[in-house]
Amino acid sequence: MKHPLSYLCLGLALCGFVGGCNDDDSPEEPTATATPTPVPTVLPTLPPPSPPPAGNQPPVPNFRITPFPTTGQAPLVVNFNLCPTADPDGDHIVFFFDYGDGTTAQGPPCRQQNTYRRGRFTANMCVWDSRPEHSLECVAFPVDSK
Repeated sequence: MKHPLSYLCLGLALCGFVGGCNDDDSPEEPTATATPTPVPTVLPTLPPPSPPPAGNQPPVPNFRITPFPTTGQAPLVVNFNLCPTADPDGDHIVFFFDYGDGTTAQGPPCRQQNTYRRGRFTANMCVWDSRPEHSLECVAFPVDSK
């Protein structure tokens, strides 16, 4: 006589739930049969991956200041030149000059001039590009007008 669990095991095996059963209640290694997947004869061609977006690189400030060093008798006229500045991405560059004495200028133009009264000041020349990230680079230097 067959064991009553044999019918359950047989039913499960037929449904794919059990790898196999036997009548003597001894454990049996499950068996698996794999159905081979046919290999396509023509592989689809995919377009090459697009390069990742390059981040916005900041402009590289290149400047000239005359006189240099910026020291002299008041009123001291200082010429600022950011015209040699370049942007590695080729973006349009905006120039900003903070003379340190309470006055500022923005350009283009890339050349500016300021006349200093007597005192010590810290001038800043800044460049940034036209991308939404606004990569900004600044250069600070002392002005000593005696």
